[in-house]
Amino acid sequence: PSARDFTALVGDRATTHVEQRGETYLISAESADVIKATLILSKSDLHATELKLLVRDNSNQQSAIGNRQWTEFHFVESRFERRPIDAVAPALFEPDAELISSIAPTGNPKAEAPDAVTQPTTPVIATAALEVEVLTLLHQAGADLGEQVSVTRVGDDELKIQGLVDSDKRKSELLAALSSVSRNPAVKIEIRTVAEATVAADKNARRNPKSAPLESVTVERIEAERNAMPAGPELRRYFGGDYEQARRFALRMINRSHVAMRHAGALKRLLNQFAPQDLRELSPEARAKWMALIRSHANAFQAETAALRQELQPIFFASAPSGGSQEGSAITSDDELARAVTRLFDLGSANDDTVSAAFSSSGSGAGATISSKFWVLLKSAESLAAAIQKAR
Repeated sequence: PSARDFTALVGDRATTHVEQRGETYLISAESADVIKATLILSKSDLHATELKLLVRDNSNQQSAIGNRQWTEFHFVESRFERRPIDAVAPALFEPDAELISSIAPTGNPKAEAPDAVTQPTTPVIATAALEVEVLTLLHQAGADLGEQVSVTRVGDDELKIQGLVDSDKRKSELLAALSSVSRNPAVKIEIRTVAEATVAADKNARRNPKSAPLESVTVERIEAERNAMPAGPELRRYFGGDYEQARRFALRMINRSHVAMRHAGALKRLLNQFAPQDLRELSPEARAKWMALIRSHANAFQAETAALRQELQPIFFASAPSGGSQEGSAITSDDELARAVTRLFDLGSANDDTVSAAFSSSGSGAGATISSKFWVLLKSAESLAAAIQKAR
């Protein structure tokens, strides 16, 4: 498309801005007719190589659930080549026989033409929308809560999914969850078991003795021992000296806190997964899926934190109000959402440190007081999680 064509698409009153990206210019425009239009030009010769259009679907203004419908068009130049005139077959520029003949062709002239031109293949593109789809599939398989699974875009043509899992059964589960994208040429899946990784590491060590192992596994054990917990006196008093009941309670509190932190970690990874520009360019459908992941983890974090607070209250905060948290300030932009998730992660980390230290013997117990300050931090974390779920 020419500059005149682009202007005709977006209108004279469109809000337009230009951004430099490496060897290209990116021209974006928004108008009443076209929600967003993006034209990418080669910086060296201003040659248009890509065009994206997001337009309202006037044939169906709203879906059955009341959401507006959009259509996205994406045009990409797959190949551009300048060749000397003597290297091009003369027949290339002649009209096809069926267009100039008054008699209907009986065969396929193109199939018999020795100089037929092969059509270029569709380019492989690893889009941010594809990345959101993969993250959604992994979430549905429960593989985004601290399991060693990563999703990385390598340039514009590869989306790499790497994972290290405990068993062949788990490997099969993840491969089945990713089956809908496994045939996409832009997706590369590398899921291995710990046993497979160990064999690979041993082979690598034999070939190159100076190299470090590919993976290492760290096992952390947290125990709630008799008379060793900083919160032990309160638990013994509440459970009438029943050590076993106090121990089970302590382990349950540690587990709840750790589960909440896994959801906070998943939230932080979702925000760090995409550059701000990627988020701005997501289609409405892809963005809705991304926000659904955000809300799911925020909801789970809030539920675990609320349950933790409710179980601790009769032992440590009997006189505190029993009501839930109040919602925080409204979140209306990606920047506000990023700050809220970072704050939530920090609050969750501080609370998790307090719970782990208070109910286990793994540390010195310093800073492990289940105090009124800790109660306030729990309520603040709940409130922030509620606000994130309503982010727009």
